[in-house]
Amino acid sequence: MLPYDIQLAGSFQARPGISIGADWTVDNATLAAQGLPPLTAGVSSISVNLVEPDTMFYDYVYTNDMTLSRVFRWNRSRIRAFVEMFNVLNLSTIYTRNETSGRSGTTRSISSRRGGSSSARSWIGKTKGKGQRAKGEGQKG
Repeated sequence: MLPYDIQLAGSFQARPGISIGADWTVDNATLAAQGLPPLTAGVSSISVNLVEPDTMFYDYVYTNDMTLSRVFRWNRSRIRAFVEMFNVLNLSTIYTRNETSGRSGTTRSISSRRGGSSSARSWIGKTKGKGQRAKGEGQKG
């Protein structure tokens, strides 16, 4: 604990990236443009796997979170106010990507820096030794 009941905490995580998949959606228009026969049995499109599953992976995901808090004491209670910041280094790691090839482009979903604040309150009670009673406890009136 730092001076003035200040606490500083942090965490660092390195998680492996998810498997990369790549699919190509083939429809009758694509086949006709290539001079190939259309799909049969009423099927309008099929999805073709371009990358063998679990052979390619995204980069590791690194996150660095921090918490700064202070404990305030008042009579028999204690209040802890804290501020949390997530993704402190703002690494902009790509978490997901549209892996379907075709007429539309690819999209990326990037993590952003987030934060929050809150407080917690707890009571500090007086402890009694074994076999001892507080004043007035267990007395008949």
